[in-house]
Parts: sequence; C-alpha cells; structure tokens
Amino acid sequence: MVYWLALIWLGLIIYHFASFYQSTYARESKNSYFQTFFNRGNRGEYMIFKSLEHFRQSSAILTNVYLPKYDGTTSEIDIIFISRKGLFIIESKNYSGWIYGRENYKHWIQTFNNGTKHQFYNPIWQNRGHVKVVKDFTGLPWSAFQSVIIFSNDCKLKKVRYWSDEVNVIYNRKLKRYLKKQFRRREDILTDKEINDIYDRLKPYTGVTKRVKRRHRKYVKKTIKRSGKRFGFWHH
Repeated sequence: MVYWLALIWLGLIIYHFASFYQSTYARESKNSYFQTFFNRGNRGEYMIFKSLEHFRQSSAILTNVYLPKYDGTTSEIDIIFISRKGLFIIESKNYSGWIYGRENYKHWIQTFNNGTKHQFYNPIWQNRGHVKVVKDFTGLPWSAFQSVIIFSNDCKLKKVRYWSDEVNVIYNRKLKRYLKKQFRRREDILTDKEINDIYDRLKPYTGVTKRVKRRHRKYVKKTIKRSGKRFGFWHH
C-alpha cells in the first residue's frame, strides 16, 4: 500500500514538473521550477499565467517587463497580456490578510488576525503608471488598455472601492471569468500581426540582467522610504 502511494505521489510530482516546463510562464520568465514554487510572488504570477493560457489563441504573454522611463529609471510590469481586445496590464499582489482601499487613497491597508497592519502604495495608481509607460512605448491609445490588479485567493478584499472603467481589481480565481466577459463585450482592436509586432518590441525588455533588477529595486525602496517618512508610517 505504501509502495503504491509513494508511486502515485512520485507520478504527481513528475506530472507537475513537466506541466510547469511546458507552460508559457517557464519560457517567458526563465524561472526554474524551484524559483517559482518556493517564491510566493513568482508562484502567484505562474497561477495567473495558467489562466491566461486558456486564451492563448491570437494572444501573447510577457512577464517581468522592465521598460525604461523618461527620467532614466525603469518601470517593472508583472504581466502584459496582448490580445485582439487590447493590452491587459496586470499587477500581481500575492497577499494574505484583509485588504482595505479606495481608488483615490494613496495607500491601502493590509491587516491580519493578530491586529498587525501594513500600508502599501495604491496598486491602482501603481498600475496606472505601468499602463502609461507601455502606452508611451507602443503609441497605442488609452482605449487599448485595461488595468488589472489581481490579488491572491488567500486574502479577503474588504471595502475595496474603485470606479474607473479601465480598472479591475479581482481575485486570481476570477481571472478566467473576467477575461471571458471582456472578450465578449470588447471589439477587436488589434490584428494578429499587430499582436506579434508589439510582443517583438517588448520582448527585449524581459529577462533583464541582475544589475537592472538591483537598480530598479533600489529606486523603489528609496521611493517607498521617502513616501513613508512623508506620511509617517515608515518603520525600519
């Protein structure tokens, strides 16, 4: 009995391993199996990719895109989903706890059962900045973009309010349903050739060097620290 259970367990691991390396995420991210499943953020992005792959026909997916900005810094975009319906700029928030926030608040709050609270920059504002960078880079109109903030299934969105038509804040588990709805209601605005052209233009900005990533992280930390001191919640 133990032998057969061990064999089944081993078979499941091999299947899971093989499925990962056959996925778009493995090819686009260049992350290994262990880098993905032992990193909470990467694991969340992988789950998003699994949902996006259901819409792979006439579409393309990019992850961890480091696009240059006019001030010499970079903007890191978690996922860009390019389809006939336009570009879906996705920000992945693999958080737990309860999440509170409104579109017009600069900072949102994450709370836990033990009463601990953590403030983080408004992801709607954050992703709006990402959309602008991609818009400036591609030259596409605002109407070609949808901003999608995806929270982990492990958290609970409490009193999260937003009203802009191009903004969507959803759970990971609802991504496929959301995209099906978008694909039904939105007109085609990109051809297959345009999808491929946009992918080819953006692709060189993925898989960047560790130096670029370090410089970007340093810039982000400095920005967060400066903002935290200003608003009085930065803690060392």
